[in-house]
Amino acid sequence: LAARAAQRVGAGLVTLGVPEEAWEIYASACESIMVRKADNSQILKQIISDSRIDSIGIGMGLGRDASRIELIAEMMSKNLPSVLDADGISLFSSDSNQLASILHDKIVLTPHEGEFKRVFGPQTSKIDCKLAKTTYVAGEMGCVVLLKGADTVISDPAGNVLINASAPPWLATAGAGDVLSGMITGFMAGGMSPFFAAASATYYHGRAADAFGPYLIAEDLIDMLPEVLVNSLS
Repeated sequence: LAARAAQRVGAGLVTLGVPEEAWEIYASACESIMVRKADNSQILKQIISDSRIDSIGIGMGLGRDASRIELIAEMMSKNLPSVLDADGISLFSSDSNQLASILHDKIVLTPHEGEFKRVFGPQTSKIDCKLAKTTYVAGEMGCVVLLKGADTVISDPAGNVLINASAPPWLATAGAGDVLSGMITGFMAGGMSPFFAAASATYYHGRAADAFGPYLIAEDLIDMLPEVLVNSLS
């Protein structure tokens, strides 16, 4: 879902790194996406050494085995525009300081409310406002934070904030967050800054859901993106 979404928003070449045991499944399902086995940090080093790589997305379907932290750290060390989502965030639920130690200012964190609470709950327990919580964590982590929800809040470390309230209720469907992360990754591959890539992806994500209507599933979002993006230019 994330890889296809990145393609749909303009990433010219997308590589999907997967566990060896799942390689055949993904390789047969992803006709225009390069699928590489990526089980350890050494293999990842080889993959991300490709000078054509402009952005990275990690965390979707990663799993929560502690060994995955090494993979995340390896990818973040490349200092490329990156999205860290889902399991990639939850892996640090016991140590947000460890997470902060591998982040840089080109990263977008995309937690939903549950992931945000697991990782940043202790630091934000006395802050009642969602906007203030997001801004505080963005400053502490030194990167863009996108806190998902019906009123998605996006903040950069400098305190610039955007609120997107256009998401229809049927956007709350499994896999929609993976599509959003792929869109952010794709927009950054095209040269957008992390903050505006996060904002643009959130907006068009909601527009695609609204254009499709109720009974949406995540795959429908990807199919709607060309129409929504082209209409935005007219």
